[in-house]
Amino acid sequence: MQRWSLVLLSVLLSMGCAASVGKLQITQSAMHLERANFRVIKASARGVDQGFSLFGFIPIIMPSVSDATDHLMQGIDAEGRAVALTNVTQERQTLYLVLFSLPRIVIRADVIEFLPEEADTK
Repeated sequence: MQRWSLVLLSVLLSMGCAASVGKLQITQSAMHLERANFRVIKASARGVDQGFSLFGFIPIIMPSVSDATDHLMQGIDAEGRAVALTNVTQERQTLYLVLFSLPRIVIRADVIEFLPEEADTK
């Protein structure tokens, strides 16, 4: 009987559920992206930051959009270059377990570099 109680307890503690919410941010730029004045450095770049909540509602470590964006930009040499993020989406996902939850922010974007435009000669 004790053995089955331990098995049942371990099954109950390992049960959980997950939730995911997607968010689309629309921004405008004064740059003209319809011309060939940019190149794609990395398509569908992805950055993630994860947190921890006790009992699913007491935040201990909150995930940060800023940290997720920094993670997305890692490995991209942007120093001295005109680099921008386009087609940016943000997802908030949470894995709920019995005693805690793991909230997570996922940022996806295309990284582009603007090319210098040639001056028109008259």
